[in-house]
Amino acid sequence: MHPYTAARMMSTIGALHDREVDLNLVVGGYKPDLRALGSLIGKDQRYDRLVEYGRVMAALLDQGPDDRLAFEGEHYELSGAQVFPPLPPGLRSRTFLAGASQAAVRAAEALGATRLAYLGELGADDDADFAGTGVRFGVIARETGDEAWRTALKRYPSRPAREAVRVLAGTESGWLRKFWRDSQDERPERDVYWMRPFEQSRDFCPFLVGSYDEVGELLHRYLRAGVTTLILNVPHDEDDLFHTAAAVRRTEELAVTGRAG
Repeated sequence: MHPYTAARMMSTIGALHDREVDLNLVVGGYKPDLRALGSLIGKDQRYDRLVEYGRVMAALLDQGPDDRLAFEGEHYELSGAQVFPPLPPGLRSRTFLAGASQAAVRAAEALGATRLAYLGELGADDDADFAGTGVRFGVIARETGDEAWRTALKRYPSRPAREAVRVLAGTESGWLRKFWRDSQDERPERDVYWMRPFEQSRDFCPFLVGSYDEVGELLHRYLRAGVTTLILNVPHDEDDLFHTAAAVRRTEELAVTGRAG
C-alpha cells in the first residue's frame, strides 16, 4: 500500500470515529511473498525504504487543512499531496516498527518509533536488554496454575512441529530463526514462559501460562527489564480477556509496591 493511501485511510478513520489508529511498520521477511510482490531489494534497503515510508506518512498526517506535501526520495515521490479530511488534533497515531537487526534499531530511532522485539526468555538476573521495546505474547492465566495448564494443554496438545520448519525455510527473519532455536531448549515441564504454540506454528509468539500471580510476576520482571509496551496476542475467547486482566492487575500491584511476592 502506498504511504499516501495508508495516510488517507488513517485520517478517514480518525475523522469518522474520533479515534486514533496505531501504525505498525514492517519490511516483510517471507521470501515467497517478497518475490510475489517484486520486492527484490536487500533487507537493509527495505528498512531504508520503510524509514522513507514512515516519514511520508508522518508529514501527511501532520498537515493542516491548507497544506500540500512535496516529497522526492529514493523510493517515493509526491507533488502537492493532501490528506483530506485532515487528521483531527490529538489523534496522532503511535508508531511501532518490528525487527531485531541493527537496521531495524536504526530505523526505529530515525522514526521515533517503539521497536517491537521478540519476547526472549529472561535470565535469572533479568539482565536481558528490552529497554524501550514492545513485546507480543499470549496469555493463558487462571486463578490457579493447575487450571491454567489444563486449559493450555487442551488447546495445544503435543504434536510434531513440521509446519514451523516449513515456514522457517522461507523466511529471512533472524529473530524468527533465533526464536525457533530457543524453543528447542529444554525447560521445566510447567514453565510460565511456554513455547509450544510457536513450535507448532499455531502462534508466532510465546505464551505466559500460570496463575494470576505467576503470570503477573513474570510480566513485572519484563517491565523492570525495560519493556514499555505489551501487545496481547488474539485471545482465544472472551474469558481469556477477563483472566488476562486479572494477571495484569497483579503486575500493576507489583509496580506500585516495587517488589515481587
